[in-house]
Formats: sequence, C-alpha cells, structure tokens
Amino acid sequence: FLAPMKEKEYTPAILIKMAELYENRNTYSEAIAVYRMLLEFYPYHQNAPEYYAKIVQDYEAVQDIAAANRTREEIVDYFGPGSQWSKQHPQGNLHAAGLKMARDNLIALGAFFQTQAQLPDSAHLYAVAILKYQEYIAKFPHEENSSEIGYFLAECFFHANRYADAAEAYRAVVNYPDSPYREKAAYNRIFSYVKMKGSPESKKELTVEIPNFIATADTAVVHVADPADGDILTSCNDFCLQFPNSSWLDQVYMKYGQILNDNGAYPDAVKVYKKVIDLQPASPYKVAAAMSAGQSYFDDGDFQQALEWFSAIPKAFPDSTDQIDRAVRMAASAQFKIAEQLSAAGESGQAAAVLLALAHSSSDATFQQRALFEAAAQLQRTDSLAAAARTYERLASAHPGSELSDNALYQAGSLRESLGDWSLAAANYMKIFDSYPESRVREQSLKNALSCYENSADWPAAKKCCQRYIETFPDRTLELIEFTCKAGDMAYKNNQVAEARSFFEEAVRSFHRFLIAGETVDSYFVAQAQFMIGEILYAEYIKLDLLPPFDKNLQVKIASFTEVVKAYTESIKYQIADWSTASSHRIGMCFEEFVRAFLQAPIPDDLDAAQIQLYKDKLAEKARPYKEKALETYIKNVEQAEANGIENRWVTDSRGRIQVLRQELQFGGQTDMSSIKGS
Repeated sequence: FLAPMKEKEYTPAILIKMAELYENRNTYSEAIAVYRMLLEFYPYHQNAPEYYAKIVQDYEAVQDIAAANRTREEIVDYFGPGSQWSKQHPQGNLHAAGLKMARDNLIALGAFFQTQAQLPDSAHLYAVAILKYQEYIAKFPHEENSSEIGYFLAECFFHANRYADAAEAYRAVVNYPDSPYREKAAYNRIFSYVKMKGSPESKKELTVEIPNFIATADTAVVHVADPADGDILTSCNDFCLQFPNSSWLDQVYMKYGQILNDNGAYPDAVKVYKKVIDLQPASPYKVAAAMSAGQSYFDDGDFQQALEWFSAIPKAFPDSTDQIDRAVRMAASAQFKIAEQLSAAGESGQAAAVLLALAHSSSDATFQQRALFEAAAQLQRTDSLAAAARTYERLASAHPGSELSDNALYQAGSLRESLGDWSLAAANYMKIFDSYPESRVREQSLKNALSCYENSADWPAAKKCCQRYIETFPDRTLELIEFTCKAGDMAYKNNQVAEARSFFEEAVRSFHRFLIAGETVDSYFVAQAQFMIGEILYAEYIKLDLLPPFDKNLQVKIASFTEVVKAYTESIKYQIADWSTASSHRIGMCFEEFVRAFLQAPIPDDLDAAQIQLYKDKLAEKARPYKEKALETYIKNVEQAEANGIENRWVTDSRGRIQVLRQELQFGGQTDMSSIKGS
C-alpha cells in the first residue's frame, strides 16, 4: 500500500521507523522485508549501504547465517568496482562508502568460511574462503589491507594442503614493502616448501645456485635430489637477507643447515650452523647448532674435525646434559671412524692405539667394549698376537656381562692356541663354558678346551672336560660316544686303567643302545673304544710268562690270548680303517707274544746239555705255528690295506714284521725277542 507513496518525502522515514519497530519486537523477517522495500524504492539512496547492513544483522539475529552470507554476496556485487552503484556514484563519499561496504563484506565472507573450515570434516570450505580472498585481491589490489588478505589467502592454501600455491601466496605478501605480515609470510613460505618434500611432483634432481649465500658475496651451488629442497634453500636464504634481525632467524638457519646437510653440502651447512652459534643474544638453538655442525663434519668424512668439535661441546655447554651425552657418543663414533680410516690405510697399529685410547677415556661401557674388541682385531693384523689376546681378555674381565665377552674370550683362546699357551687358551674357553650358558660358542669352547688340555698333557683336566660334556649334552648321540671314548683315553694316558676301561666299555654299550633305538651313529669312536679295551687286555696279556707249573700257566696264557684277540676282532667288525689295521696288527703281535712266551720259558734245572737243546727245539717247534699264524695275520692286514688304499703306521709296522718273520721262518734264524714283547 506504500508503493504509491514512494515518491513522498516522508516515506523513507516511515519505512525506517516500521523496520525499527519490527526489530524491537524481534520480528526480523518483517524488518528485513521493509529494508528490502526501501532498497527497491530507493536503490541508490545514500543510506542504501546501511539498509543492506541492517538486513545482514537481522539475518544473523535469527541465526540464518546462510541468508546473511547470500546478502553479503549481493552487497559485494551491488557495491563493488564496476557495479551499478559505482556508476551511479562514480566518485565522492557515496562511491567510497559503497566500495568499503563491498570490501568489508567480502572480507567477512572469506573469514567466515576460513573459520568454518577449521571445524571437523569441513576442510573443503577452505576452497570457498580462497575464492573470496582471491576475489578481494583482484578487486582491491592496492588497499592497505591487501597484504593481510593475501596472508589469509596463503594460510587457506596451506591448510588446504595446496603448498605450492601457499608458498607463492606467502611470497606475494613478502613483496608488500610495508606489510606487517612480511616476516611471518617469509617464514611460512619456507615451511610450505618443507611440506612439499617427497611429493609425487617433486622427484627431479637439479642444481641450485644461491647467490649472496648467507649475506656474503659467495654463490653456493647445491645438487638436490628433491626440487622442494631447492625451494627451501632459496627461501631460507631470502629470509636471511631480508630479515637479519628476526627472532626466527635461528630457526631458519637450523632448517637451512639441515637441508644443506641432507643434500651433501656439508661445508656450507657448517657455515650456516656457525651463524646460529654466533648470534647475539645467544640463541636457544646454539648447542643444537654446534651438534649439527659436528654432524656435518662427520657426514663429510672429516672425522678429525668432528672429533674436535664434539669434544669441545661438553666444555662449552656444561648444562646441556642430553646434548653432552650425544656429543660424547659422537666423539667416540668419530674415533671409531678415524680408526677405520687408519686400518684401511694399512696403519693397524695406529688404529689400535686410537681404539685403546678411546677405551681408556670413555665412560660409556658400550663404547669401551666395542673399542677393546676392535683394538684387539687391529693388533691381530699387526701380528701382535699376545697383545691382541690380552686385549680380548681385558674386555671380558672388565665387562663380563657384555654381549661381546664370550666372543672376545673365544678369540683370545684361539690366539693363545696359536702361541702354544695351552693353559691360558683352555682357561679362556672354560670361562665361556662356565659363565656364558647361552653363548653360541659354548659347546665348541669345551671341545677346544679339551684339545688344549691334550696338547699340554694335562690328562686329568682333559678327562674332566669330557665328563662335563657328557653331563651337559646328554642328548648329543654322536658326541656322547666320542667324549665317553675320549674320557677313557685321558684316563688311560693318566695310568687310570680301570677307569679307562669303564669309559671304553660304556662307549661300546652306548653305541649299541643307540643302534637298537634306530638312531644313526658313526662307528669311528666305538671302534677306537673297542680297540682300547683290547690294548688294556693286551698289556695284561704280555705280562704272562710260561713259568712253572707250565701247563697251568699255559692255560692262563691261552685264556688271556683268546680274550684279547676277541676284543681286537670286535674292533675290526666296525670296519674303520685306522682301528681295523691297528687291531689286525695287534692280533699278529698276540701270536708273536706266544712265540716269546714259549722261547723264554724257563728250562728245567735237571737237564744236561743235550737235553737242554732238545727242550729248546721242542719249544721252538711249539712256537713255530704261532709265528706262522702271526705272519699270516700281518700279510692279510697289509693286503687288505693296500686293496683299500689305506696307509698308516700299523700297515708300515705289519710290513716290517712280515720281512722279519719270513726271514726267520725261511732260514730258521733266531727270533728277536726285543722286537716282539711290548712293541
């Protein structure tokens, strides 16, 4: 009904009063309708911006944010550059008011969507905010707040994961000479490029030139594997040049140095880290920069410089406990690397000296252990075997709980063996067996100790090793027979004959027990054990002489002969060349022993010379079959050995006896008793 009255002078005032009444009564939709009517009646009225502002306020009052934002969009279109409003008011206060209205609402739209995008599951709204800020910059590029809007735009790009666009937007802000956002934009530009590292589009190697490197006349040339690293380096250097007094300068330097170091530009990285160290007042990153500079020297292979650098840090920064610990470790690592270089250059003696010095000076047990172990290895290379062994032993003594100690003792034992220090070698091996139950070389160490005791003729200790092996590893089938046999051998060599026989018999019983159980067993040591049973019986057999009463003692001799030959025959059955040839030869000797017994039998006292000769002839006649049987046994032993390609001392001895016996039997020569008994 007011349409016909729109030309009346009082109509705007009436409509404004109506809108205010509706607002006072909280009937905002009616108020908005009135303001819309005002804009329809008077689109270019000087208060038009205010009417639009009221509409936005009323929509917001009823929480209709979407409608408020649509109204803001209208405002931007209606009052912005090139709009009908600006054409109607091409200059003056109304023109300026319209542009301000457009600017404020465009900023409000961008800020709204930027804020909303930070809510859960709303990141897609950054794209809307970006469009609004871009529109603002396009329409109002020279406003005082353009750099601020540019910064907001960059922030939206960053949080939308559009890091390349963010970096470019931050760079644009830096180009505003008077912008309060320049420094922060320059800083964030760096970290936009950091976010681009490793991206699919960042896979091409290139060479980057950085003029005025850290504000010097030098140009740094860096080969980078990731183009993003090149952008980081450039933006870091730009920051250093543009903001030399920034509170963020130390952080930028640290990132600068890191990227240089990562790309192998170690000397340049050191220069950058030194900039942090030289900053005044002192940067909280000073000690980290010092550590990083040392790391760059280390990574560059300049281990002497790294050592000097890391060694200085504990004195320069006594309160930085964590960094001191790391510096000490890195100094030790540098010493290890120096030793490696010396070793590679053939200077093993000097390498050992460096490592021993490290072991002496370091308070870190792990470094001490490793240094001693590697020093010992270097000493081995110089043939300083005794010194190497002592160093290994020092490691095990000083650090018995070290994971290197059992290996160190094993190495020491091996070196002591090579030097013939059997007792020291055995002691090292036994320490492993006694003190390191989980060691992978524990079993072999006991075997090695046994060998050392054998070499030093310490038969009781050797026997004890065998017994401990049997007790500790009862499930080792093959080794059980071997070590039972060896225990017997050690007892035998120590003249403990009864105990030796007991061990040998147990070895034979074990063999047959395992065989019956279906286990695969080697015959070597059972053949040896059976042979040694024969040897024990043989030693008793050769002691028996044919003394009066002759017939009785002859029967005893025959019984002993039968027993010992049976023992040797059992050994032959296992078909082990060494023990078969030995047993066969011993059987031949058993026959010859009967020859000796007959020929050395006492002659009765009541015989005259003729009777004595007759008696001796009768004894020789009784002995001849045994001599022939001995010859036959030796011949068979040699023939079988030659047929099987076997050659050992027993075969050689059998050949010798064949030659002697053939001569005696053929020509009736006198028997050489010394060559029979006990040989």
